[in-house]
Amino acid sequence: FDELPLSVDLYGKYARITDYSAEGLSIKTEELVKDIVRRMCYIQSEFVIFHRREKRSSGEQHELQSNKSISIEVSEASHRFKVDLTKRIDTGLFLDHYKTRKFVESISDNSKVLNLFSYTGSFSVYAAAGNATLVESVDLSKTYSEWAKNNLLLNGFEGDKYPCITEDALKYIIESLNAKKSYDLVIFDPPSFSNSRKMEKDFDVQRDYVRYLRLINNLLTKEGRVIFSTNLSSFHMDPGRIQGFKVTNIT
Repeated sequence: FDELPLSVDLYGKYARITDYSAEGLSIKTEELVKDIVRRMCYIQSEFVIFHRREKRSSGEQHELQSNKSISIEVSEASHRFKVDLTKRIDTGLFLDHYKTRKFVESISDNSKVLNLFSYTGSFSVYAAAGNATLVESVDLSKTYSEWAKNNLLLNGFEGDKYPCITEDALKYIIESLNAKKSYDLVIFDPPSFSNSRKMEKDFDVQRDYVRYLRLINNLLTKEGRVIFSTNLSSFHMDPGRIQGFKVTNIT
């Protein structure tokens, strides 16, 4: 409903309510929503978390939301993941990508997989569970690379087959091209925008997707695939600019 722009995600015994409204709900409405969620989802009141997601200005990065961390392990399709329900804008596991993760698992058998902008490595866990021969997870953040490594470890995946690499995605793509690497599956699920100080240039998915896909194309085996995803609601893809690919919308 436009008048009540909320999402409710369930993580184990916790419910995380996110308020997307421009001005923020009133305290009275917030308490009412928490009570409804508590009763409808059979969750104790102390395990209902209310979170306001403020809209960013252009070029603005999300900051830490809280010094307090509620960190738990959750299960999804028999896989284990660490999530943090309070400290950051996102929890470490995007629940809306569950079907995509299952798809990755189903096509990873005997494959070399590159997970770019790997975040906390959930796609990497599913690729590893799908019997991939190599899963490389690349993210600019050392925090998220360690998180991804720990998620892989939680599921019994460790060693040289599952490296978690802290590096800029574009730089890693170019290094891999120079090293003549090839992959059967590349997961390209970038943020809409990033201007990290660790990057030579900011990243804008609408502006930069063609350049990345053209480079990634040169990393693919003959029957290789790219899963490209973005949550930018205004994003427009022009398949005519993507040479060498058969483009299929699987939204």
